[in-house]
Amino acid sequence: MATEKDSTRVENTAETKMPRPRMMLGIGEYRDQAGELERWQARRIFLKAVRAKVPKVLETLACDVLPPYRDLRNRMHEDPTFFPPWQRSELRPVEMWQQSEAEAEATNATFPPVHAWASQWNLNDPWLRLRALDTLAHWHDLSKDHQEAYPVARLPMLDWFHEPISLYVPLTDDDIRNRVELPCYEPWQQYREDAENNIRAEFEKLLGEYLDRVERLMEEQGWTRTKEKRNWQHFEWLVWYQVEGLTYDAVARRVQDSADAEGDGGPFYERETIRGEIVSTAKLIGLTLRHGRPGRPRGTKNRHHG
Repeated sequence: MATEKDSTRVENTAETKMPRPRMMLGIGEYRDQAGELERWQARRIFLKAVRAKVPKVLETLACDVLPPYRDLRNRMHEDPTFFPPWQRSELRPVEMWQQSEAEAEATNATFPPVHAWASQWNLNDPWLRLRALDTLAHWHDLSKDHQEAYPVARLPMLDWFHEPISLYVPLTDDDIRNRVELPCYEPWQQYREDAENNIRAEFEKLLGEYLDRVERLMEEQGWTRTKEKRNWQHFEWLVWYQVEGLTYDAVARRVQDSADAEGDGGPFYERETIRGEIVSTAKLIGLTLRHGRPGRPRGTKNRHHG
């Protein structure tokens, strides 16, 4: 039988426990037919998790890849006729060469330091190499005035560069224009409270009709509601498996240990559950999962992989 003290403890725990926020895989209520908005947002979340959970990924990009990238950019600036032995498009300064993932894969261009870095961290998909190259270009441009003040690994902008997304939106300005006309307040024959209630009721009615009309137009163009990601931690699980090199069993143990430490009475995490969520999250962002037992990325000799 629970004591009065026990009951108080449980009630206090329930009051202080904060619900996790919803994670919507998109930037708005509706998603495009191809799911590009969701994929773009999910990739941003994944890279944010990489930065938080395995900071050495960006550190090695800065220390190992930025110096040769900077040298090549400087040489190309000084000598417009200079072409490195790999294709120029792979250097990809943001303001000069805009190349799609499909085009990058088709050219099969190679910048050896980026490919070595990508292989080191199991981030070999074309979109990840392009994100690294865009990040290098961004760092190069921002660090011109900081090369002496900051060591490479301590650059103040050591974060991913996220390229904006541009999509065709099927609605016109006229489609989404709000033409709400509310009742007037006539104080010579109305009390303020009555007028306020009438105006608010009419506004709520017109607001609902307006939102429904715009959403109906979106659905007529084939757009659907943005999906909700049930557990934002799935991106962290993917980082632990893909980048840090843990096995599925080791990820499951880490997740379970974290849940037990929180004492929230959460579910028991089994290997296959963890594996399924990692696979589905990788598919969502277009990440090719590694195979076999994990290797040891440089600088992780003493890390336990389970």
